[in-house]
Amino acid sequence: AADALYRLVERDLRAIAGAYQFADWKEEPLAARFAWKKRPEWLSRDLPWPPPGKQVQADFGVTYARIAGERVKVHLCVLTLGYSRRLVVRAYRHERQVNWLLAMEEAFRYWRGVPAEVLYSFGEACGYDNARALVKEHDPARQVLVFNERLDAFARYWGFLPKACRPYRVRTKGKDERGVGYVKTNAVAGREFAIWEALEAHLERWSREVADVRIHGTTGEQPLLRFQREEAAALQPLPHKP
Repeated sequence: AADALYRLVERDLRAIAGAYQFADWKEEPLAARFAWKKRPEWLSRDLPWPPPGKQVQADFGVTYARIAGERVKVHLCVLTLGYSRRLVVRAYRHERQVNWLLAMEEAFRYWRGVPAEVLYSFGEACGYDNARALVKEHDPARQVLVFNERLDAFARYWGFLPKACRPYRVRTKGKDERGVGYVKTNAVAGREFAIWEALEAHLERWSREVADVRIHGTTGEQPLLRFQREEAAALQPLPHKP
């Protein structure tokens, strides 16, 4: 959020004679800046997150971006590995079933592996009702949820188990909800893009250069290092799929 605010005010501050030299402020190294977030040595690495390779959380969120001088609605699909918190972000003009599936496939190829399960959010109990494009039947009163045939076939093809978040369980959801908010404030807010493709390229670059190497507030580590050390080898090998 601080980075996004800095981008918003930097240009205006430079144009004001006698303004405070906030625009020349520089961040200290990440390790020193976030040293206080390091987890206590006595706290197990295996809690409270799923074990490596176990789970990815998937969700859509809506934001707005300045593209070609206009305010454009953007649907962000954010997929977050539960253990390392490494994420993949894709931007779409609509939230449709095909975009859910495309984002998951691109995430598997990017990570070069498939998690054991993918967790989706459903209904107010989980804060969203975003995965309705993947559902054939959902009756919260009877606690019935049936995924549609296309998602079931997709899951069998890639070898993962689709799951819904458990109602009122913050720990079974939340990683990705916070991830969506993080992408909105840190990657999109305060930026302008010449064309839609520039937004897509920016999100891929931001994922590598910012999200992958930040010190995560919960794990106290960089998602990329945590992924490389423990989660990459725990993912199911990427099938030879067309």
